[in-house]
Amino acid sequence: TSSYCDTLSVDSLGNIVYRGQSGFDVNVVSPSSLTGVQDISSPTHFAVYPNPVSSTLQISITDEMKSSAVYNVYALDGSQVTGGIFTRNLNTLSVVNWNSGAYILELRNAAGFTSYQKIIKE
Repeated sequence: TSSYCDTLSVDSLGNIVYRGQSGFDVNVVSPSSLTGVQDISSPTHFAVYPNPVSSTLQISITDEMKSSAVYNVYALDGSQVTGGIFTRNLNTLSVVNWNSGAYILELRNAAGFTSYQKIIKE
């Protein structure tokens, strides 16, 4: 991240004056257009409940994700908390030993399609 600050003024004719010189145009652009990275939105092909959770999380997987869905749970610092394979439409995951906070559940099917869901542990 970088920032720059300077002063612009507008004269009586509406011209922008920068450092004593007039005749400049100012273009204001969205910060996302400067990075070239756009937000990615992907459909979620599974549901988690209850969320927030205190002991046992239920994971309901759609048919397109069901065939040997590999899951990983990550803490917000990027460390992996747990992982494994779901082979049924309805699965359970114990969160009793997790610290309170937010986690990301990543689910990837055999075809490589990946979907994510945020989990809150009370």
